[in-house]
Amino acid sequence: MKRLLTSEIKGYARFITEQPPYNLLDRRIENELVPLAQAYGLGLLPWSPLAMGLLAGRYPVDGSLPPDSRAVKVGGIYAERVNVPGAKVGARL
Repeated sequence: MKRLLTSEIKGYARFITEQPPYNLLDRRIENELVPLAQAYGLGLLPWSPLAMGLLAGRYPVDGSLPPDSRAVKVGGIYAERVNVPGAKVGARL
């Protein structure tokens, strides 16, 4: 909302989309961002709809990480979001 207001006040190009994380394990945008996008005509381009592979069954339910996964190669946000409960959900789908 702040970015939209700033662009309007200063005459900058208006934002037309937002790219938040959104998937079955991370649905936080539904409470505030989705209604904001609807009210102000913003498009939503979900980032990580398969939860970085968790929902595709990419990670074993024992919490181990495959050596070729982004969670191992890159770390950071990828390693932080890969967890046992998420892997169990992915294994059930």
